[in-house]
Amino acid sequence: DVMLLIRAGRLDEAEAAAGRCYELGEAVGEVDTLGYLTAQMVGIRWLQDRDDEILDMAEEVATSPTLIQAEFSLRSSAAAILARAGRRRQARAALDRLVAGGIDRLPSSSTWLIGMLGIVEVARWLEDADVAREAYGLLLPYADLPIVASLAVLCAGSTERALGIAAAAFGDLD
Repeated sequence: DVMLLIRAGRLDEAEAAAGRCYELGEAVGEVDTLGYLTAQMVGIRWLQDRDDEILDMAEEVATSPTLIQAEFSLRSSAAAILARAGRRRQARAALDRLVAGGIDRLPSSSTWLIGMLGIVEVARWLEDADVAREAYGLLLPYADLPIVASLAVLCAGSTERALGIAAAAFGDLD
């Protein structure tokens, strides 16, 4: 429901619903409750261009010891927020940590596509053509799919949009 409210542009309602979901998740002991809330709030605040309000939350969750190693989408989202907020040095360091072993070696998961979107966003803001080109090649087979995080916690639009961001970052405007 939160994702559908976000997609409908009803962001205030989506934020309220995300809060209710968090409370319910905590009450029933859902282990991913904080991650879900963070993903939803990052999505909402990103659309509202209110990065400063989520940067600390994104960084905190991205470095949480409870976050499984395979989960890189919150890390890439935090890097994208840093980049868009003009904190280039921090964004560069975060991106370098993400891609140190090779983008193609990032673990596959239910958040892989949204993690890759974060990477192409950072590459665009930092004008890193090499990272953007590599990410483009990895995303291309998924061009016809929406970018959905986990169990439809958040939808970030079409993979074609991510491909366009990556292509623009390496100079292929066509």
